[in-house]
Amino acid sequence: GIVLGAVVITGVGYGILRRQLKKAREEKNRNEAIKQYGVNTPEGKAIGYATLLEQSMQGWGTNEKLMFDTIKKAKTDGIVFADLANAYNKLYAKDLLKRLQSELRAKELVEFQNMI
Repeated sequence: GIVLGAVVITGVGYGILRRQLKKAREEKNRNEAIKQYGVNTPEGKAIGYATLLEQSMQGWGTNEKLMFDTIKKAKTDGIVFADLANAYNKLYAKDLLKRLQSELRAKELVEFQNMI
């Protein structure tokens, strides 16, 4: 009982530590990218929008409103999907299109594709 409890607590602690390290790494990547590009350049704006897209997909479920609002704002700012995808990859080392495909239902994915 005690050993099993210690293993469970250690596992939970390890999971929390991994999440904290991941967040710190992402924050470092974001800060470095903004330092390199600035916030008002197309690249800097793409970094900001990529951050919002990631926030829309974190946790349980997807915040489609935040996701679609972010895409609309990015498009209004003249940010193309390729720039968003590159920024997302720099920050999170993930493919944005694959992430979206895993988060959205077919109807939402079509709506998203029509927006970009």
